[in-house]
Amino acid sequence: MIPSPGTRASALLLAAIIAAALVSALLGCAKFVQVQETDLLRKTKIRRIALLPFRSDLYVKFSGSGARATVTCLYDGKTFPRGKVPERALAEVTAIFLQQLALKGGYDVVRPGEVEALVARRRLDPKALDPPAFFGAIGQGLGVDAVLAGNVLRYDERHGSAYGAESPASVAIDVHLVDARTGKMLWEASYAETQSTLSENAAGIGTFVQRGARFLRAHDLADWAAEQILDRFPPPRAGGAPAPAAEAAP
Repeated sequence: MIPSPGTRASALLLAAIIAAALVSALLGCAKFVQVQETDLLRKTKIRRIALLPFRSDLYVKFSGSGARATVTCLYDGKTFPRGKVPERALAEVTAIFLQQLALKGGYDVVRPGEVEALVARRRLDPKALDPPAFFGAIGQGLGVDAVLAGNVLRYDERHGSAYGAESPASVAIDVHLVDARTGKMLWEASYAETQSTLSENAAGIGTFVQRGARFLRAHDLADWAAEQILDRFPPPRAGGAPAPAAEAAP
């Protein structure tokens, strides 16, 4: 049976819509997630990494107040509008990244609890130590090549339902892979998004549909962000200087 011209036109239109949605989803990811690696990454051995629990004030500078309040990362110079970051957000994002790292595989990952215990035991305070001293102490204490550390800079929750939000969720995350020997940045990624409706951003149809055509909660945005970020996380690398030996347990 030969399809009618109307049927063929409908099929072509559907294919065009699907293609446009896929392209839009890819562009949406590029718009919200930015990833950059340094030249140092290619020269550094990375097999064992420590996941430092996320913070909201790790090597950042706060400026302004009220609607003009911003936070700037001192590692990459990126500036974000400053938002609310409830304490639970730090634990949620840390757990999300740990889970996504496990799904990705390839690395020997020291869990956040073990890293936090070392930081507390050795009284390591990033507000009192420069990055080489802080990350170097973690590397020495845990025998890791690098530390994955980041900040949650905004974690505003959705108000309203999944299909009629009065105020959508807004999340900003900045994460860095830092050489445990030198404290220098090897790789970094950032994510910042305030979810919008199709009427506000028709170009975002692909991402909106990809995520279930609904308004997400902050936790769901963070989960999506971690998946996109770690999808472009560098694979384990051989060569370079070996990681420092872990300190003996007290």
